[in-house]
Amino acid sequence: MKLLIIILGLAFGLSGCSVVPKAKTPVSTVSRSPLASASGISVAHTSYAPKLLLKGFVFGKTDFEGILKTTYVRLVFINRSNPSEVHVLIVGDKSKQNPLGWNSETVEPGYFFIELPAGAYRIIKVAIPVGAAMAEENTNVVFKVDPSKVNYVGTLHMVGTKEKLKLGGIPVIKPGFDYTIDVVDDYLESAKIFALKYPEKNGQFINNLMKINVIEEGESR
Repeated sequence: MKLLIIILGLAFGLSGCSVVPKAKTPVSTVSRSPLASASGISVAHTSYAPKLLLKGFVFGKTDFEGILKTTYVRLVFINRSNPSEVHVLIVGDKSKQNPLGWNSETVEPGYFFIELPAGAYRIIKVAIPVGAAMAEENTNVVFKVDPSKVNYVGTLHMVGTKEKLKLGGIPVIKPGFDYTIDVVDDYLESAKIFALKYPEKNGQFINNLMKINVIEEGESR
């Protein structure tokens, strides 16, 4: 009987005591990608802002003479830092030519105004239509595009002096031509013409003249 009274007394004493729950420690959550969840690996996701592509404007002039004075002239140029980035400038009528997969733009003969990603470029090909074929020759003219500015590149003056046939490659016989090339700097006059033609464009007009046959160390033509 005494044992029963002792047990009841202990039970009553314990029931009268309050128990304070232990505070929970904040737990940081880590999101899991489906692949990571399947493998049991936690992956923290970080968002990145898209890279801003800086662009600049190019103002210049073309002057083609001799056999290069035709329905259109096609200039192919590349980004010198990324040669796989190919651009095409068609001077004249492009109705018969529209290169697929390239950044192509058509301008009238004479003064032209285009927009390009900022960077350094090289004109590597010049081509003209000869019948149903294209006569194409290598060239080497470099120019630079500074961002958020109007880059005056000068006048590209080319004279086609003689038609020729080239052997080798596919097709075995293909048309070609000889030519002379130079760049004319007419900065002051061109600045006035630009202001008249494009009064809404108020960017800084700078002289980034084209240069011929420039190859820097470690760069292939």
